[in-house]
Amino acid sequence: MAKKKDNTTFESVGKGKSKSSNRLHVAVIVLIAAFSFKYASPIVYSKLDNLFSKNTQNRKAKNEARNESIFNELDDYSSLYSSVLTQKYNQENPNKASLDDDNNDNHANQLNPNNDAYWQSRGYDERPDNWEDLMQEEDEETKANLDNYSNQLNPYNDAYWQSRGYDERTDDWREQSK
Repeated sequence: MAKKKDNTTFESVGKGKSKSSNRLHVAVIVLIAAFSFKYASPIVYSKLDNLFSKNTQNRKAKNEARNESIFNELDDYSSLYSSVLTQKYNQENPNKASLDDDNNDNHANQLNPNNDAYWQSRGYDERPDNWEDLMQEEDEETKANLDNYSNQLNPYNDAYWQSRGYDERTDDWREQSK
């Protein structure tokens, strides 16, 4: 027989009560447990979930703040290092830095049709008065060249075959284009 700490048996605890009242007592406890599990557990789970999500959000915020400070520090170091290297290079090559800037300016000017350097690099003495008309013609020529190039790559087109020495597309062109 199982004994409690005070040396009374479990049978003696239920003395004086009928078996049906003991069963009723157990049934009530089971119902309370089932009710708690069904209705109280979602509340408990939601509270635990809230605590977990707050903890996760706090960890994410701390990690993001730490990462941001690390990246800011790296950015500071890289810009500092870059400026130190640039200063050192300019000290070792005092004339080179200004030549690079001049070359970049000249290159940009030669690509700008509004600039005299553009036209001088193409054989003119200066920018012609009808430069806008010449630009439009150049654009049309460029488009025609691109169309011709595209046609020469297309075996369905006669230009493809003419660029390969044929007068026109041959009857067995499918086998030849493989």
